[in-house]
Amino acid sequence: MFPPKRDYEKLEVGVEISGVISNIEYDENRTFKGFEGQPDKKLTGVRFVFNFDDYAFPHNSRWMKFSTYEKANLYDKYLKVLIKGIYSNASFDLDVLKGMKVITTWSTNGDFQNIETIKPAGDMLEVKFADITEDDLADWSK
Repeated sequence: MFPPKRDYEKLEVGVEISGVISNIEYDENRTFKGFEGQPDKKLTGVRFVFNFDDYAFPHNSRWMKFSTYEKANLYDKYLKVLIKGIYSNASFDLDVLKGMKVITTWSTNGDFQNIETIKPAGDMLEVKFADITEDDLADWSK
């Protein structure tokens, strides 16, 4: 016997959808596929949970490595457009984004939907960045 096929609520593709970042989920032992044949790695992962106007169910971003390095998806696609004055390797509490009103556009990739763009519905968020040293960065990269 097979479980019944679940019909997920799909977001409209290619149009701006307003909503709020309702939660940020963390997985401290998330497996990420190795880059260009390298072995898979277990790292801390993060994803955003959104509640959108006119939609009944929450929708999630994809899982991303929890990194504020300038080439990381989290930094490049989300943080630099949502947080005023953000810089590579900035240290701050990511949970400050909970409750932020955003405008997104989505695309379809097979059975999945992915965020194409995200921007604040109002002003970019201003946060207090923690003071970190080069030694702190070296410790985190281990």
